[in-house]
Amino acid sequence: MKTSRSLDKGNLTLLEEGYQFIGRTYDNNGIQGYIARRGFEPNNTNVFSVSQIGSVHAQFRESLWYASQNIFVLTPNVDGLVQCKLYLITALNKGLKKFDGGYAVYPTLETLRTMPLQLPILPDGTPDFEYMEAYIAQLEAERVAQLEAYLLATGLADYDLSHEDERVLAHEPVWGEFRVGDLFWITSSKKKFNAVDVKFGGSYPYVARGEANNGIRGYIDSDVSYLNDGNTISFGQDTATMFYQELPYFTGDKIKIFRFKGKFNKILALFFMVALKRGFSMFSWGQSFNERILEDTKIQLPIFPDGTPDFEYMEAYIRVQQKQVIADVVRGLDLEISATRGIVGE
Repeated sequence: MKTSRSLDKGNLTLLEEGYQFIGRTYDNNGIQGYIARRGFEPNNTNVFSVSQIGSVHAQFRESLWYASQNIFVLTPNVDGLVQCKLYLITALNKGLKKFDGGYAVYPTLETLRTMPLQLPILPDGTPDFEYMEAYIAQLEAERVAQLEAYLLATGLADYDLSHEDERVLAHEPVWGEFRVGDLFWITSSKKKFNAVDVKFGGSYPYVARGEANNGIRGYIDSDVSYLNDGNTISFGQDTATMFYQELPYFTGDKIKIFRFKGKFNKILALFFMVALKRGFSMFSWGQSFNERILEDTKIQLPIFPDGTPDFEYMEAYIRVQQKQVIADVVRGLDLEISATRGIVGE
């Protein structure tokens, strides 16, 4: 167990291939891009990484990798841990949950060494790796079946690109610059609920600054007059995490609410969140974004000849991207089913 030697993303040139560069994010398993070999050795494969601050979480590394600041490397020293990596990641993240989204308290190497993990054991007290593997395999089989049912129920099983889809992909839009405040009303949450004071197990989403599960830490009940509107984007002021919230929700501290000045939906929100992340990327990590900064930030959007945003193209582009992602998933579906059934003996 050690702290990874760190690199500053701002001083790097990210490539299409090379060694993985890992940051403190859930997205894309932490991979922020690829870099050329540095003047020191990359971190090993078959290890767990743990981000120390901000979004505190564990991930598994199957390739050689370099890291940004504040990332720990946990090397398994017990046979069987790598094979049960998905189970171990879940156990690690349950132990790390008390640190997620906080900045005053964060894990150290010492707290990681002494952090208890809940694992199934054999009668002699050693971890039951065989059970862990079988359990994960069963979950995967269930998820595969659910995915098949979901694709059919939502109509997404039709993932072949049409001529119109091909036209959308071939289109090269003209881009225009827009002030965020001209597109969104940006307000503070109606009430800030402290995570240590709320009781989970309620009916309404509780959105915080973490990066997991669409920012939802759990579900709570409270005065419904403090609910923020659904069909909005929640934004973490000092983490720059943002998520589309379909339903009304409560929030923790330092969450801003983005409400679009026009017709809005989840598909448009996905496009806008990419544009917003690019617009806010010029700011340093950990900066607290106030409403004036957010409103004055400029973002790039595809436009019509008259200079107005081309919302039709934005929606069409996202739908094509969804089809392509689903196609990638489905292409591996048969292999996933075969491998999983082989493990669980179906």
